[in-house]
Amino acid sequence: MRWNGRLQDMGDSRSRTLVAIGLMVLGMFVLASMDTLAKVLSQDMPVVQVVWGRYFFQFALLLVLVPRVGLAGLLATRRLKTQIVRGLLVAVATMCLFTALTVVPLADAYVITFTSPFIVTLLSIPLLGERVGIRRLGAIFMGFLGVLLVIRPGFAGFHPMLVLPLVTAACFALYQVLTRMIGSLPSETPLAMLFYMASIGALAQSLVVPFHWQPLTLLQWGGLACMGLLAVLGHLILIRALSMASAVILSPFIYTQLIWAIGYGYWLFGDMPDLWMAAGCAVIVASGLFMFHREALRRHDEG
Repeated sequence: MRWNGRLQDMGDSRSRTLVAIGLMVLGMFVLASMDTLAKVLSQDMPVVQVVWGRYFFQFALLLVLVPRVGLAGLLATRRLKTQIVRGLLVAVATMCLFTALTVVPLADAYVITFTSPFIVTLLSIPLLGERVGIRRLGAIFMGFLGVLLVIRPGFAGFHPMLVLPLVTAACFALYQVLTRMIGSLPSETPLAMLFYMASIGALAQSLVVPFHWQPLTLLQWGGLACMGLLAVLGHLILIRALSMASAVILSPFIYTQLIWAIGYGYWLFGDMPDLWMAAGCAVIVASGLFMFHREALRRHDEG
């Protein structure tokens, strides 16, 4: 009986992990769809307006949860300043990414933002007091070499807008570090953290968007609302996935976002990765997977 029970537990654990991986891949597809829609909308309206719509409708949709969890459930926090900084960082990251997407292919921008785990590791040394070995430092170095292959500074293929996804990666990395700092506290819930991110972003963009506002068609309003829906859905899917399996297991599947980006780019915009981009992508993804592997070994040894 004990043996059968143990086998059943192992089977249940594997099933949960497979479901979590499926949710992670689905979440990446949803978020890639949101970014693709942002690129489409940015062709006919200011980027500031697109970013505002993304956060405004995400905030409005989260308010639907008030009857279920109560307003106190969405606002509960003991780290208000940290929540505000997190929200501002994501707002800046989104603005930089959406601005870059007006002129550069979606896949190229994504490849550069994939340096975020490297920056997180570097920031965790002074901010979280973590120790980083020579192998992970080597992977970080190789990852940034991959970025140079994609950006190609000083060469004819260089586009200044490719620097913006790197700013996105840096902002998002600091956001993740702050999230790790407060995410384990009992007073901070995932839903409240998502609500603060949306509300701070909506407030910040609402202060700026009147200076860039242009009249919108009904279809454009629908597109902005759809972006907000995709943002809420994507983040809730990721939260659910991370509640079912560890981040170490799920993190490598973040790279599936690149598959959706290449598909959307080719289907809607006729974009295909060139040799430099493909080479840089290979280096960055390989470096990232190696880092995830080292992190898994480190946690296993600590456990």
